[in-house]
Amino acid sequence: TLRQYGVDPSNAYALTAFGNSMSPVINNGATVYVDVGRTRIVDGKIYAINHGGLFKFKYLYRLPKGGVKIVSENKEEYPDEYLTAEDIMEQEFCVVAYAFNVQNSLP
Repeated sequence: TLRQYGVDPSNAYALTAFGNSMSPVINNGATVYVDVGRTRIVDGKIYAINHGGLFKFKYLYRLPKGGVKIVSENKEEYPDEYLTAEDIMEQEFCVVAYAFNVQNSLP
């Protein structure tokens, strides 16, 4: 499976998601498989991020001058966030890993 996704086994981790900001794509309690070797943003992909000490899974998009747009699947409760390059530094934002697969629990 890792070979199929082009993931080096030493960079692969399985993490548990909490909350509903990415539901229904990533549900509360889902296992999310990530690659810590892939942190360069490709627009519209899901990443594990650290945003000011909060660990989140979000869609990311690059913005001009080093900014980033942070998007949740559940837009009603979690509106889009826009960070400038300065905000990224001040809010200690960083991309931790690329999410390459998710396993949601059955109801």
